[in-house]
Amino acid sequence: MTLGDSEMTARPSNLKTIQLIVELLNRIPRHPSHTTASKLQAELHAADESFKRDIRSIQNTLSKLEGHFGIFCDDSKKPYEYSYLKDIKGFTLAKLNEQDALLLTLASKHLQYLLPNSVLQSLEPFFQQAEDILKNSKSAGKEWLDKIQIVSETVALLPPEIEPGVLEVVMKALYHNYHLTLQYSKDSEIKEYEVTPLGLGQVGSRLYLVCRYRGRTKNLTFAIHRVKAAVASTLTFERPSDFCLKTFSEEGGFGFGYGEQVPLKFMITKTAGRHLLESKLAADQTVTECDDWLEVRATVMKSLNLKQWLQSFGKEVKGVQPASVLD
Repeated sequence: MTLGDSEMTARPSNLKTIQLIVELLNRIPRHPSHTTASKLQAELHAADESFKRDIRSIQNTLSKLEGHFGIFCDDSKKPYEYSYLKDIKGFTLAKLNEQDALLLTLASKHLQYLLPNSVLQSLEPFFQQAEDILKNSKSAGKEWLDKIQIVSETVALLPPEIEPGVLEVVMKALYHNYHLTLQYSKDSEIKEYEVTPLGLGQVGSRLYLVCRYRGRTKNLTFAIHRVKAAVASTLTFERPSDFCLKTFSEEGGFGFGYGEQVPLKFMITKTAGRHLLESKLAADQTVTECDDWLEVRATVMKSLNLKQWLQSFGKEVKGVQPASVLD
């Protein structure tokens, strides 16, 4: 089996392929020492005949691993010489302990849509090694994954289908600051948009791209599952200094907000509002008891999410002020 481009762009499922990558990384020396593709080829074959690969396959594999493990390729010499960069300690997968394995396994479950695909590919051997360590463990760590669960406060929805290849292109453009062209479905119409991608947010089971039209300053959100096609340009843009994804989120951007804070006041039954005594709407929240009701005051961001949350209580909420939050 040859480890070619098609196998490197997909997530490795064959244990032998993963072992090959690990063996390859373990044999690359730290600067100023170096090695060559032909030397690595011979060492791999000597270690295990099943690792026999042609020289082009070894070169392609090294090329794909370069940017993710601190590997330096000196192409000023023939044959090319490979080493870890001076400040890189090298590949340390074999040193994973059970705590490392547990952390990596948990991370792999929650980073699927938050890291570029190329980075996930480079981390795949670590994730596989972590799974193997826990699977073969005889201590409490093996059972830990069965003892924890993240539970949504709302109705759990399955992630919407994303067009094949779209997320990979969007992540690539976001990672490299490339201009992006999107074929986007809105109100049963498909329109083309040229945007500069600025951030990615996961809201429940859905992914949203924060971007701007080229040459504009208004921030927009595009639902990734509504993108029918995406093309990344090779032209880069300078990330705007006035944009901060954290601020965008805090101002209600992912809650479909309007960037407007309002002094909210409403009445809620004690039964329905008991949780607000434990989990506040805002740091300045105050609650006053009025017979069977609670009067709640808090400064919050006006948003569609806030409107839907208040309306979800039905008749158990009344006297909402300002009334505009329900518009």
